[in-house]
Amino acid sequence: MSFASKELTKGKVYYNHGLMEFSFEEAPGLSVFAKDANGMVHRTYITYGRGPNLLIGTDQILDLVPKGRDEAGLEHAMS
Repeated sequence: MSFASKELTKGKVYYNHGLMEFSFEEAPGLSVFAKDANGMVHRTYITYGRGPNLLIGTDQILDLVPKGRDEAGLEHAMS
């Protein structure tokens, strides 16, 4: 999901079904769309935050090892 600079200067953006403060122009998100027989497009699935992590194979493997993703002490850890 992307936010325009103009959106960010307002202080809050619409993300994860609500307004929240956000300081980055990009945020994780995934949508799936399907077109029906009449040509109408429907969003059939949406996820935010850590939801798209299922697509990152490396994270799935790191979650199995003793230190995990080793994010302790990182400024922007996912915890």
